[in-house]
Amino acid sequence: MRGLAERQAGASLTGMLVTVAVIGFIAYTAVKLVPMYMESFNVKASLNSLSEEVKQGAGAGEIRGELMKRLQLNNVSSVRPENVDIKTMGRTRVVSVSYNAQTRFYGNLHLLLTFDESVVLAER
Repeated sequence: MRGLAERQAGASLTGMLVTVAVIGFIAYTAVKLVPMYMESFNVKASLNSLSEEVKQGAGAGEIRGELMKRLQLNNVSSVRPENVDIKTMGRTRVVSVSYNAQTRFYGNLHLLLTFDESVVLAER
């Protein structure tokens, strides 16, 4: 029993390689996913700033144009004007942005994330 305990002094080369491979895979995945989530945070920020600064009586086209300007300033490239939906409900408007963000992961394997964000614009 004593001989077995003396041989097990640390991690084996195989164990270290597996650990490095798992950490590397997680890091590579994070490098691919973080920019898409950062873009989503920029979309949320643009919608929130739009809700605070929307002009009273602004039309749907004007609201869409203002949002697209804000998205362009925030370097958002995944959202197109057709992804923006504006609905009127009484005296309020709901601006929704639904879009997909896709990136190449490895070879012909892609990562696809779907985002749905919305904000309520109240008439002042």
